[in-house]
Amino acid sequence: MSEALLKVYRMYKMLVLLLVTSIKLNAQVGKMLVYGDSTWKKNPINIYNSVNGELCLFYTQSDLVSTQPIVVNTYPRLLKIDSNLTIKIDTPLVGQNDTLAFDSKCGLIRKGKFILAGSFTDFSTPNFDTRLTVSEFDSSYNLVWRRYVHSPDFDYVGDAVLVDSSYLYVAGRGDSTWNPLFVKLDSTGTTVTFSSINAPAIYGKITKGMIQLTDSIFLIAGDGDLTVSAKDKWVIAINSNGDTLYTRVLTKYGAGWVTGVVKGYDSSYYLLGNSINRYTFWGDSISERYYSEVGTAMSMIKTNDFNYVVGGFKFVNQMVTSDFTFTKLDSNGNVIWSHHYDNAYNQDYLKSVIQTNDNGYLLYGETSYNGKIQLLIIKVDSLGELHFATTINPMELAVSDISIYPNPTKGNLFVRSKDEVRKIVIYDLSGRIIRSSISGIKKMDISELPSSAYIIEVQMKDRIYKQRIIKN
Repeated sequence: MSEALLKVYRMYKMLVLLLVTSIKLNAQVGKMLVYGDSTWKKNPINIYNSVNGELCLFYTQSDLVSTQPIVVNTYPRLLKIDSNLTIKIDTPLVGQNDTLAFDSKCGLIRKGKFILAGSFTDFSTPNFDTRLTVSEFDSSYNLVWRRYVHSPDFDYVGDAVLVDSSYLYVAGRGDSTWNPLFVKLDSTGTTVTFSSINAPAIYGKITKGMIQLTDSIFLIAGDGDLTVSAKDKWVIAINSNGDTLYTRVLTKYGAGWVTGVVKGYDSSYYLLGNSINRYTFWGDSISERYYSEVGTAMSMIKTNDFNYVVGGFKFVNQMVTSDFTFTKLDSNGNVIWSHHYDNAYNQDYLKSVIQTNDNGYLLYGETSYNGKIQLLIIKVDSLGELHFATTINPMELAVSDISIYPNPTKGNLFVRSKDEVRKIVIYDLSGRIIRSSISGIKKMDISELPSSAYIIEVQMKDRIYKQRIIKN
């Protein structure tokens, strides 16, 4: 089979796989929807803590321009919010003359400037060639430079790492062989090192994450198919000059997939996915554990008390819906506490976790509600207890638009909101519905409920707001 036909076949196979996954899950990244008049989907990328304490949430937006033929504009956006989750900025990160076909996978901040790594698809080419692309925007959100790092092919970015303020390292996949790519760029975006890595003989090698192990050594992690029916985890250690130090295929007990890689407090590292696996610097297994509390681990960070917290999602209700999960582990991998956040009948997929200045945490991902995929933010305290959760339409919502009072309460609860309240639901901490209201009522009497903590859910037209309340 020729290289061109092979590329088309692989692209076709991936599109079919995405379509089937979208139909099965009905809310995965890639699901078609109508949002306003033209928005097709909003996909969270990651969350970043800026220098002045504002939280920067990167996401991509896709606008359906035409259905015959299908034309979709895809471009990154930046959402800035303060500690109260009040939206300060929601802006596209695009160049003045951009053709909008940029699918960003990683957003970073360097000296007040915004770095985006992703891919650009050229729909004018017969095979829809895709190029690994890195862009920098200034503090006023203007494009400073953009670099197309690789010749047109079928490139994909998995992760990016900033080292000091001098160099950016990008890991991805490219070439007709789907070999992992490793790229080093200086502060102007000029390529210093480019390496196409001759990885293990795994079909469909997909790069999912990268970390810096030492000053000059990086670890790239991903998954791929050794057999038709199973996925296998792999890692590649590479130095800053692009020289491969070792490769390992790490799947030990059946099939597995990778969602990311995290450096431990020592020289070990963790692979996230359907299990959490810990390995030595050289890829020797230390532990391999499946946590029923976590489900699929999507994000893991170190905490201020030298433990770890893991954010993920798991399917519930016979895989009809999915919930965010949030679990704290000690340095040996033992569960300290674990929570899952039930968003009624929605399908929720966590993308990123960050620790906030009050030692609580912010969980960032997506949710489907009323046939729309929206951004979802959940704020929890230092013990993982829900503070509040809200779906976000970045163009419209500031969290300060809604308040629930008094809290604590001895009986009556009132909801102040500029939007119509369609329903109020009270849950106990196990997720069981205790009480609900009829449409249009912004008051609820819970005086007969036992003194305890509860979750109040306020359902509006385009969003859901949840908050923890105390009944005295």
